[in-house]
Amino acid sequence: MSEIKKIKYQIADKKVEAPNVVTLELSCLFNSPSYCAGQFVDVYFPELNTPQGKSYSLSSAPSENKFSITVKAIGEFSNRLFNMKEGDYLVSSPPYGFFYSDQENTHLVMLAGGIGVAPFRATIIENLSKKPERKMSLFYSSQTEEDIIFKSELNLWQEENPNLKIKHFITRQEKVSPDKQKGRITAEYVLKEIPDLKNTEFLICGSIAFVRDMRRGLRDALVPEETIYTEAFFSH
Repeated sequence: MSEIKKIKYQIADKKVEAPNVVTLELSCLFNSPSYCAGQFVDVYFPELNTPQGKSYSLSSAPSENKFSITVKAIGEFSNRLFNMKEGDYLVSSPPYGFFYSDQENTHLVMLAGGIGVAPFRATIIENLSKKPERKMSLFYSSQTEEDIIFKSELNLWQEENPNLKIKHFITRQEKVSPDKQKGRITAEYVLKEIPDLKNTEFLICGSIAFVRDMRRGLRDALVPEETIYTEAFFSH
């Protein structure tokens, strides 16, 4: 088996997105690899004795002409990334994975839990850039309103694009803003908002439990298996 190609990147920019969440923009000596919105890279820290690395979704879109990952400090790998500075170096795999629709005109319904919103930033930007008429709906769960990642961008995109609908769910805050829903996302709530399933695809990203519950709820409601895409993350 051939060894996986590894690419050395320098951190070109570091942006705080929310408490314990940063976006790292990466640059390399040569051209950054091509990729699709929804793919991820494996990051390697050999000294941590994890030769296979850990996976992080790309939060940038190809149309932005940049290459970035968004990281929440919740484990050994992610804490290491969170504490890196501009000018530091890291090594990763080329982008890979298949967490995106290969259709062009379906209604994309995205269900995100916490840092699981990272690949959806890329998906939204890419579609707004290339297919602004495409219907997209994002149902996004955060512990508190302060924990909402990409808050300013999401608000702006929704204001400027009538085909993009965003609904926030806040799970650990006593009082929430009038435009947000208190409590957890349920498949039942989502399907009431998306009554026509004929031309709809669902993308689910978050913790293992979040992805499991959302997928199970959709399948129990007879949403076809082939219209559901999932990607779960681990606390690393």
